Amino acid sequence: MQIPEIKRRLPILQLLAHYGLTIDKHHHIKCSFHEDDKPSCRIYPETGTYHCFGCGKTGDVIQFIQDYEKCSKHEAIKKAIELIGETPATTSSIAMGIAATDCRETENFAELFARQQESLPRSPKALEYLKDRGLENLKEVGYNTGKQWPKLKQCLTFPLKDQSGNITSLYGRRITESGGYNAEFGKHYYSEHRRGLYPNYPPPETEILIITEAIIDAATLQLAMSNEQLEIRHTAVLSAYGTNGLTAEHKAA
Repeated sequence: MQIPEIKRRLPILQLLAHYGLTIDKHHHIKCSFHEDDKPSCRIYPETGTYHCFGCGKTGDVIQFIQDYEKCSKHEAIKKAIELIGETPATTSSIAMGIAATDCRETENFAELFARQQESLPRSPKALEYLKDRGLENLKEVGYNTGKQWPKLKQCLTFPLKDQSGNITSLYGRRITESGGYNAEFGKHYYSEHRRGLYPNYPPPETEILIITEAIIDAATLQLAMSNEQLEIRHTAVLSAYGTNGLTAEHKAA
């Protein structure tokens, strides 16, 4: 079992329930890591992450255990495996292997994207771009200033997901200009070793699959289809990655 599988099998809402915590209608809880007289910690069930606007604590389910129980990452991994249901006899050896694997992980895309979602409302230019494209109601979109993560900087970001719904890569659409012109404006970027599909793998019940050329096309079509008057049963949308971007992963899906 690897770190991504632990996160997939341990939903953050299940973890919160273990500690007797429940989210409010705005997906907030009172932060467990500082004195909090009103809920200031935002929970993101879709990415399995959290972020506190009061103390700045942020992370995934493993980091939450580490923060909540004031333990090491190795101990937090062992606890996560126990909550999933692994037997205590195998927990130690499995956790040791996972801890070693985790040292080689370079990016936590779920955590990065959660931060970028929080940055979006603070960027008038990003909000203006989304409005101009008719995407102001899109939920799964972020903005990366480049200050905390130098890749895909000054880009609107979109999550690419694996078959289990985990965010495995990010796509970036550059939206900045300089002096009215910038060779980078409107260009497309992906994080290294791109994996995953946008907006997700088609559900098993899909009968009609609409493939678009680009991610923003897919986002636009998804918003249109979410309108009750345009709802089409058993129909899903899948974005290719440009005119030559129909990958083996797309074909397998």
